[in-house]
Amino acid sequence: MIQIDQAFNPETKSVHSFYQSPGIGFYIPLYQRPYSWDIDNIEQLLDDISKGVENMLINEKDEIRFLGTIITVIETNKKSIEPQDPYGLPSSIENVIDGQQRISTISMLASELLFSIKVLRRDLSKTSDFSKHVEEICNNWENKLIEVLSLDLKRGKPNRKPKIIRGNTDAWTKDGSIGKYYQSPVAKYLATAIENIENNVLKPPIVNKTENDKVYTNIKKFRTWIKDTVLVAHIKKSDDFPDANAIIKKFNQENLWDYERDEISDEIEKKEFEDKKSASSRLASLTQIISACHYLLDRCCFTSIQPKNDDWAFDMFQSLNATGTPLTAIETFHPLVVNITNQNEGSYKKSDAHTSFNAVDNLFKDTNTAAQKSKLSNDFLTSFRIAVDGNKLESHFSKQRKWLQDIYIDKCDDYKKKKNLINYLGNYSKYFKNVWIDYDGLNGIFPAIAGTVDAELASLLILLLKDSKHKMSVTILANFYQNILEKKDSGKETFIQSVKIISAFYILWRSAKSNSGLDDVYRDFFKGKEGLVKSHCWLVEGYFKIGDLKKYLAKILKQESIYEKKDWVTKATKKLNYNNSKIITRLGLYIESHDNIPDKDTGLVKQGAKNCNPYLDLEKWTSKDLKTIEHIAPETKTDFWSESLYDEDETYHNIGNLTLLPLDVNVSAGNKSIEEKLVYYKHLGEKDMARRKELSDEAEKKGIKLSDQTIEMLVESNYMSHIDHIIKKRKEIIWDKNFVQNRSKRIANIIYDLVITWFNCDI
Repeated sequence: MIQIDQAFNPETKSVHSFYQSPGIGFYIPLYQRPYSWDIDNIEQLLDDISKGVENMLINEKDEIRFLGTIITVIETNKKSIEPQDPYGLPSSIENVIDGQQRISTISMLASELLFSIKVLRRDLSKTSDFSKHVEEICNNWENKLIEVLSLDLKRGKPNRKPKIIRGNTDAWTKDGSIGKYYQSPVAKYLATAIENIENNVLKPPIVNKTENDKVYTNIKKFRTWIKDTVLVAHIKKSDDFPDANAIIKKFNQENLWDYERDEISDEIEKKEFEDKKSASSRLASLTQIISACHYLLDRCCFTSIQPKNDDWAFDMFQSLNATGTPLTAIETFHPLVVNITNQNEGSYKKSDAHTSFNAVDNLFKDTNTAAQKSKLSNDFLTSFRIAVDGNKLESHFSKQRKWLQDIYIDKCDDYKKKKNLINYLGNYSKYFKNVWIDYDGLNGIFPAIAGTVDAELASLLILLLKDSKHKMSVTILANFYQNILEKKDSGKETFIQSVKIISAFYILWRSAKSNSGLDDVYRDFFKGKEGLVKSHCWLVEGYFKIGDLKKYLAKILKQESIYEKKDWVTKATKKLNYNNSKIITRLGLYIESHDNIPDKDTGLVKQGAKNCNPYLDLEKWTSKDLKTIEHIAPETKTDFWSESLYDEDETYHNIGNLTLLPLDVNVSAGNKSIEEKLVYYKHLGEKDMARRKELSDEAEKKGIKLSDQTIEMLVESNYMSHIDHIIKKRKEIIWDKNFVQNRSKRIANIIYDLVITWFNCDI
């Protein structure tokens, strides 16, 4: 008699519990598709971890994250494992029926986290005051992480083997080379990681793109997230990941390092973060990386289902995956709107709500995978909530669904308000789709504003905001885009004004400051903290006015001491550089040349006649000839260039040492001397054959000879008038720190004089 209650053995396990069972290896059968998780899946996983750690600051006790169902079947006939080394087989093998993408990804992420901890352990071991604590803490987490990426065979060299292998490609082996026995990208990566750990190599495995683009791309994303988000959270102070001080104040320290360690907490609370090598800074990084490990290993969970036979396993897999793609919170919210619309209007099909949801459906029509759909849904709803009430929205499906229902039912206490909300949702979807996702400028001016004054400038600035990934701009601009959609008087002109004001504000802020605190400016606006926007004003009084927006942003700029020209130029001269914001720096180089001409007396630029040298147009912004930023004095220090450029301030990154070049020219110019670079620059876009001959003769006298291929590459370039001031009157100029600073200051003055006119546009 079949025992139904024992047929599937469902059990919910934390990630660590799922992986750490002794001697168990996961075998991916031949019929399973190759590793294929794309960047959208990875970003969702990392976002879940980041937001999960943040949620633990509020409610540590109850925070967990469900990562889905894993279906495995115990292999009863080990002879079916091919290829195989009979002396290298684990004591228990589980065939993975569903979930191989998740468990493979998590094993690789665990490896990257482990190596990050090892590096911090080495660096902190030099600090004797904390070495005992660091050793204990790191031992614990390294041991937990290694169980996620490997199994202990208790024999062979090394004893540990990859936790996951692929059938007909890999083989667990007692001994033997990685290249011979582990050939699938995931297993090879895990085997190499184990080898590095055994040999005390602190670098994670090298991953070649040619082996598997997905593994290469995802590992690269893991490393970027760890390096630029988690490890530096105490320095960046952004919403991307909680900082160590917040973590140690809110977390139960047993979850981080087994018991309270006041010495560690006290050192972090010193906040001696200016020196990245200080014990305080490194301990903060360690705390942040451990909080990510804790959330991944102990708070994330699977439902592990282990049917008694393969047939049951596949029946269950088909049942769980019947729709082929997960539902979004918006889709589950839709039936509620349909029911209430039917109750009030008699028919949903002919209603405005139906039209609005058609716009929402259109937003998602080009998503090709479940992960893309899920990510777009999260991005859209996160942005939408900020525009509604200024608050964050969790990525939990259930939390998103509850928020939509609550605001529709409770905040919209009559049907008119409910209609306003759904209309707003539909219009917001149209902006997100038409502008934020689809518009690329390649076919000219954004169609909705064509034929108006400054339409081309506004189109360029929209691309600037998109290229900068300034998602917060959507929350403002989508509101003014509604004026166009609803055919309000002066709707196009008002939308253009909003684009200019938001762009000017963003440029002034990011040219003089880091990104820290910028998101809160937008949130506070929608929260109504300044009294300019009432909470949910769009429900009752219509949308906020552009005058309110300008007044609020001007106040913020003044509070930050970046509104007046003198204050802004002083800060921007130092902050406007290659590392702060490449897109804003690139725009600054466009503005430097826009309607300006070479100043032969200084080697800089000065104001020219209107339209004498227009650089702020779509054709130039989207042109490959102006796509990359070139360091004139190269990033790598050589004997050709003044040492003053390579001081502790890294002057060579300042905008005064930068220009715009096509990618191939940028690569070719490389680390060459100023004389060689000038030869390159003079050839750019030169169509006059006689002039080319003069330039070649001039270069050869200096011992510089360009190949025909190089010359052809240079002369094919366009839009090179922005470089004229660099190549004219060069003999009197020494390219050193003083000159770069002067050029940076001149560019900053030019940027401010133009951008402030956008901010102060007539309203």
